[in-house]
Amino acid sequence: MEYIRRDVYDRLGRDAVAELVYRSSTAGEFRRRLSAALYGGRRIDQLYVSDLQRQIAALAIDPSRFDGDKFLWHKDGPGVSSIYTTNFEPLLELGLAIAEAEGTGRSSHLARFRYFRQPRGAADADTNGNEPQIRHLHGWVDPDGDASGTLVYAESHYISLQRSPAARPNRQTEEILTARGATIVLGMSLTDPNLRRLLYSVADDSLGESSASTYVFLRQEEPEIGPAYVARFWDLLKVGVIPVTAWAEIPNFLRQIQWRPPVIDSVPGWLTESLRITGLTWNDIDRGTWADYFGGLLQALHKQLSLLFLTAPREQISLALFAPVSGDSGAVATISQVGLVGLNGELDWTPTNARDRTLDIRHGAVQGLAGLAFVEGTIREAIDGQGKGLDLGFTPEMRRDFDGGDYRAWRSLLAIPILGGPFWVPLGVICLHSTSADPFWKRLERRRPKHFGDFRQAVLKAGSRLLRRSQRSD
Repeated sequence: MEYIRRDVYDRLGRDAVAELVYRSSTAGEFRRRLSAALYGGRRIDQLYVSDLQRQIAALAIDPSRFDGDKFLWHKDGPGVSSIYTTNFEPLLELGLAIAEAEGTGRSSHLARFRYFRQPRGAADADTNGNEPQIRHLHGWVDPDGDASGTLVYAESHYISLQRSPAARPNRQTEEILTARGATIVLGMSLTDPNLRRLLYSVADDSLGESSASTYVFLRQEEPEIGPAYVARFWDLLKVGVIPVTAWAEIPNFLRQIQWRPPVIDSVPGWLTESLRITGLTWNDIDRGTWADYFGGLLQALHKQLSLLFLTAPREQISLALFAPVSGDSGAVATISQVGLVGLNGELDWTPTNARDRTLDIRHGAVQGLAGLAFVEGTIREAIDGQGKGLDLGFTPEMRRDFDGGDYRAWRSLLAIPILGGPFWVPLGVICLHSTSADPFWKRLERRRPKHFGDFRQAVLKAGSRLLRRSQRSD
């Protein structure tokens, strides 16, 4: 059966296969099959909202009108008031609902995600007009099979769109590209003939304009000459290209758009929000209760990772927690080691470590993999002592202090940023040091990707409990 399925798909192509299934089913049957294919039986509360989706949702919040108690969406003026997608899944709506729940203290986001989408469903409550809207250009499908009245999913639908410039998906897409302000295109294929047709149309209608108002992220690949011609092509269509070397960089770009691009010697614009969420002060660090609190949680995480994921004989790991700390005079410009569990699983930290083991996070002066992971909000690693950014900006004294002597007691390092809050900003970093040149997380990535996801979620959950003031008080 699998061979037949693959053979038909290879011969007809994706859109034609969708057309075949569509014409062979009733409308209700097709939507149920589409829901099953999209979600694999998962419920709405089991869907994973990625870092990128959370960061897109955060763009709809106005930092200048948010103080932790009042939560105001961007309305008129600078900011995002609507987000458009051709995907069927409600992941962006969930991102907005989670942000709202975290910003207002709501206990759950699941009752609210439908307030953030267009077109409205038959059972959807009316929006009060303040919420930003996720506008599904091709319709939406929920895990329970509920769907919007109109869906664009079959080959005949796309052909109809080409013949009907006044169709709602075409009109809304054109509105995006011609609206006041800038438009950022994420995750859409620029080989899509519908999108390219509209880009051509917009370019022809705006020949007198000198700068692009539509921007796309494109992955920069080797050799460089090919991407240069690609960039030239989009420049002719008045589409600005933002080059990235990896898709994981995009959330950091979006944070910079929202909070301001960094300048030399400045800290990230979102750092005050990070400090508000963590509420971590030097008074907390100096109290014995902090060591008891973080020590118990870090030791529990060490034990969990060792039992579930350390399969190689003799591999050992240590865990270090870095976070910004406020309370001393002067602005915060570093992250401090506020916790450490050694290779033997025992607490190996005193409050003195937090003041002595610090990493600069100012732009142009960032130190270490943990510092990079914090300011960029992306995972960083060094394998068998090799990794871009390892010991970045370290003095010889810092190397000896962080390594615990004249030689390293570890071979590989993984720095995982912990993000949180309605704006989805970095709160701190958990660093894993392994004695193996082929550490367990690389083996998981190669052989068991699902288990790597489980490992990462365990670290993120523990980090959230450690760093979020609201969870520490529970």
